[in-house]
Amino acid sequence: MKTKVFLDTNVLVDFLLGRGPSYEAVCSIFQAARNGLLEAVVTTQSIIDACYIIRKNDLEGFDRFRNCISKMSGFINIDCIDASELMSAFSRYTGDFEDDAQFAHADSAFCDIVITSDREFAKRCGGGTCIRFMTPLVFMANAKSGMLIFTRNC
Repeated sequence: MKTKVFLDTNVLVDFLLGRGPSYEAVCSIFQAARNGLLEAVVTTQSIIDACYIIRKNDLEGFDRFRNCISKMSGFINIDCIDASELMSAFSRYTGDFEDDAQFAHADSAFCDIVITSDREFAKRCGGGTCIRFMTPLVFMANAKSGMLIFTRNC
């Protein structure tokens, strides 16, 4: 059974911009998804947010962004946040609705792990849930040591 991971927007942005403190780990995660070693999920909201962030940093980067997302769609699940997930996000509002909506989707998509560099996301949404939260570096360290647990924590 493959581990199913939800990639937060910041992970996608690090990958697309080709930088960040955990860029090498992020690249390894995307390579693992490409090689079929894990199942990765991002939302259309993350793609839209990433496009906005990238356009602010690189005005000429839209064609590169579009090509990269097109290639990723062949090995990463790109899902929409639906109305029931939005309602779930409203009911659990933790102070960051975008994170709440992303978490609601990760939960309803039965993701095992949320990979994020946003420690506040994990603090706000992680308590009392079935989903583990890991930074890209921690995820890859666990994967390399064979210590990934492949099922939800419930």
